[in-house]
Amino acid sequence: MPSPREAAAPSFELRLRRAGKEETLAANRLVMATPADVAGVLLRDANAAFEPVLGGMEYAPVAVVSLGYRREDTGHPLQGFGFLAPRSSGLRMLGCVWNSSLFPERAAAGHVLLTSFVGGATDPTAASLSPEELRELVHRELAPVLQIRGSPVFSHTQLYRHALPQYNIGHSERLIALQRLRAELPGLFFVGNYLRGPAIGNCVDLAMQVVGDITKLSKST
Repeated sequence: MPSPREAAAPSFELRLRRAGKEETLAANRLVMATPADVAGVLLRDANAAFEPVLGGMEYAPVAVVSLGYRREDTGHPLQGFGFLAPRSSGLRMLGCVWNSSLFPERAAAGHVLLTSFVGGATDPTAASLSPEELRELVHRELAPVLQIRGSPVFSHTQLYRHALPQYNIGHSERLIALQRLRAELPGLFFVGNYLRGPAIGNCVDLAMQVVGDITKLSKST
């Protein structure tokens, strides 16, 4: 948990617990890359005002369901990235990424790996489904779309309760308040999908900017 050590030359003291042991690290620059609410708790000692600002960021839950099939049981050529499912499609899942088409050796020879997403702001109750229910739901919806004839030979489900930040009314005010707090600690930086958009491109752009800001700050001190 970080706390500022010197006002003139901001630095941070991080207390880490590993395997039951505590150690302390000192840093002149600190990048918070955790979900907003976690960052708020970690920064409590630095300034208690961070916690209500960051903890108030709203998120929607998403379940990530990965299913593996025999290639011979999948009629679709799977040539591409995957697909998004508009609400008008009648599908409950949000979309599907064809992992084995994108990344070599992501699936065993003769098999395909498909990762689907369920939940979001329009379907928050998906977070209450069991892994078995989510697997059956995704398989049932994928089968007719991708001409899947057999059952999955592999499955893995991961639930992220704080997955998609919601840019609702009041979110901009929270970001302004966060920037005011951060200005008091020039060595502190934030990256995450709650700042400039949840898309991977937005997160990468922000991360690159933070790298540039840290480089400039380091050169000037």
